Amino acid sequence: MGNTKRQPKKKWDPYTHITDLVIEGLEKGVGPWSKPWRLKPGMSDGLNGLLPFNPCTKSGGRVYNGNNSWLLAIRGLHFGWTDPRFCTFKQAKARGWQVKDGQSGAKDGPGPSHVYFFIVKNYPKLDTETGKPVLDSNGKPVMWTSFKPKVYRVWNFEQLDGPEAWVTEEEEVTEEVTEEETPALKHDLAWEVIEAWRKVVPTKFGGGRAFYVPSADRIQLPEYEAFDSEEDALSTEFHEDIHSTGHESREERDFSGRFGNEAYAFEELVAELGSANLMAATGVVGPGIVREDHVQYLQSWIKVLKKDNRALFTASKQARQATERILKNHEQSVSAVRENAEKAA
Repeated sequence: MGNTKRQPKKKWDPYTHITDLVIEGLEKGVGPWSKPWRLKPGMSDGLNGLLPFNPCTKSGGRVYNGNNSWLLAIRGLHFGWTDPRFCTFKQAKARGWQVKDGQSGAKDGPGPSHVYFFIVKNYPKLDTETGKPVLDSNGKPVMWTSFKPKVYRVWNFEQLDGPEAWVTEEEEVTEEVTEEETPALKHDLAWEVIEAWRKVVPTKFGGGRAFYVPSADRIQLPEYEAFDSEEDALSTEFHEDIHSTGHESREERDFSGRFGNEAYAFEELVAELGSANLMAATGVVGPGIVREDHVQYLQSWIKVLKKDNRALFTASKQARQATERILKNHEQSVSAVRENAEKAA
């Protein structure tokens, strides 16, 4: 027999794995910002089902944020999970829980989900010729940052025998609104965040479109009555708010793109991810699918992600920065009101 070379095993790449899952979801009209979880009545401490979490940690509960949040959400949407709780096999075993038949993934079933935590380390940049540290103008070493992913396998509680149900039939709460009734606004915190940002970026109302004008640094929105629900109105305004953080006086993102090209699609992806972040941060459950007016972006998003398997992570980082800016603005606004009230008293 002739010598045959063994083909080198292809290295598993977490960036490709996550991106492929997101592309699969987008091709079905499901964005990485969708949340399939049912809310737990009476919970308001952050572990309420808006974000997936691990209740088995030593701290009593760890919420999965950022990339892990929408990665688990995509798995939940794909397999029909409505329980937002996850844990490792070791944590489940310690509590006497077992993986259900047909869930292990060995032969069939979804198997475990993967979550990623990046170990961040800083190293001095070395000169390629001398091997010595590169120094800046002040004589200090120039540093570079290494992001090394650490992967954990976790199981959704619906895949396990043993845990109590997340939401029982007795706990299910439904609200019926008749055609004659006009439901009152119920997301006070979200509107507070929006009102605080309107003082930074002016917002005008009228017409049938929602958009941000970088040259004028203002937002245009339809009247509130034009939206099908309060949640639709909030997600739309949050989307435009995220766009406005990219102004040259703030995050200075690229607004040079035109509809259909990659730069335009990337900025829309940042805005959609950022909107989802703000919805979760303010306790609002948004639409579970790509909004009708954004379906036109799907193919552009898929094209961008197929070209660069790290584009989603870059967009997620920029969306997080934009979200933090808007939430910090709200915190400062609240602090200012409190200080003024104390002075007046």
